[in-house]
Amino acid sequence: MYRKSFTALFTVILTVAALAAIVVVIISKSSAVPPSPANSNTLPSALDLVDQDGNPVHLELSSLPLYEQYLESSRDIPAEIARTQAETLPLSRPERFLLLKYNCGNKHCDTNLVRMAEPESGSPTISIGLAGGIYQDFQLSPDGNSVLLRFAYNEGGTLLRHILIAAELRKMELLPAASATLADTYMHTPNWPIVSYRWISNQQFRVERPDLDSAEYQAVQQWSSLDHPPVRAIDILLKTGTR
Repeated sequence: MYRKSFTALFTVILTVAALAAIVVVIISKSSAVPPSPANSNTLPSALDLVDQDGNPVHLELSSLPLYEQYLESSRDIPAEIARTQAETLPLSRPERFLLLKYNCGNKHCDTNLVRMAEPESGSPTISIGLAGGIYQDFQLSPDGNSVLLRFAYNEGGTLLRHILIAAELRKMELLPAASATLADTYMHTPNWPIVSYRWISNQQFRVERPDLDSAEYQAVQQWSSLDHPPVRAIDILLKTGTR
């Protein structure tokens, strides 16, 4: 009799243990969290943004080689894409041009000029690198084929120095200055505050900067404190044969 009771009790214990194991397996499967595609650090095939006016911007990543290289080196691609900005330029041209801004710290960004694709003409999207700086504004050449873009660089929180970048819009090429010295002073290195600038022909533009012999911080700061700080005009010719 005792043997039968022991056998029955042992059977019950085995049954309860088996049921408990099944419950554990079911709970573990139901609580497992599948990996989220949103956390993937793989490159997307395209970039979808909105510009400053809320208009959609769709760009194939293959048309943005500099930006694509930047994303490839990033540890968090989704976060970098979320920080990327698009600003459409109000140019009086049939094509749509925009500035793609990324790797931003405050207002300082790496910037690409992008000409959007035109499906009706078969023209592809093309992009070129401009500068890493604070984009300010632009001036279109008289014939509408070239653009000057001004970028600023903050020094000491109170002083802005600038460079100007010239780009040809049909070929989507940067336009160099004929003078290497002027190019380095006004287009490559932020030496001076550029008070104003304007085209004076389709291949030449004029800049106004402080009328000083030294671009040292203290000299420029003192100049900027004047009620009517004097300026000096410099004419810069773009290299011929580039268009």
